[in-house]
Amino acid sequence: MEHTTKNEIFLKKGEIREITPNSVVKVKCGLVWITIAGDRTDYVLKTGDELQIFGTKPVIEAISHSDIQIQEPVLKYTIFSTIMSWNADVFN
Repeated sequence: MEHTTKNEIFLKKGEIREITPNSVVKVKCGLVWITIAGDRTDYVLKTGDELQIFGTKPVIEAISHSDIQIQEPVLKYTIFSTIMSWNADVFN
């Protein structure tokens, strides 16, 4: 699956964030815990680790202060771009 440019995020220790399904998470620095609804496995990623997220309602929590990259699927932005373009044509 093709992904967009990387979103750089800093998470403070204990900070929790929901992730878009089908994203790729890479830990640039730190330690994070990822859980995914319906997946019996939880994932702990350290500096340099990367994980392709499958499933619904993925959540990431920083075990320590962490810098991460999240690459979201292109489809999300393609649909958004199409809707915005359509709105501009209809309402202008």
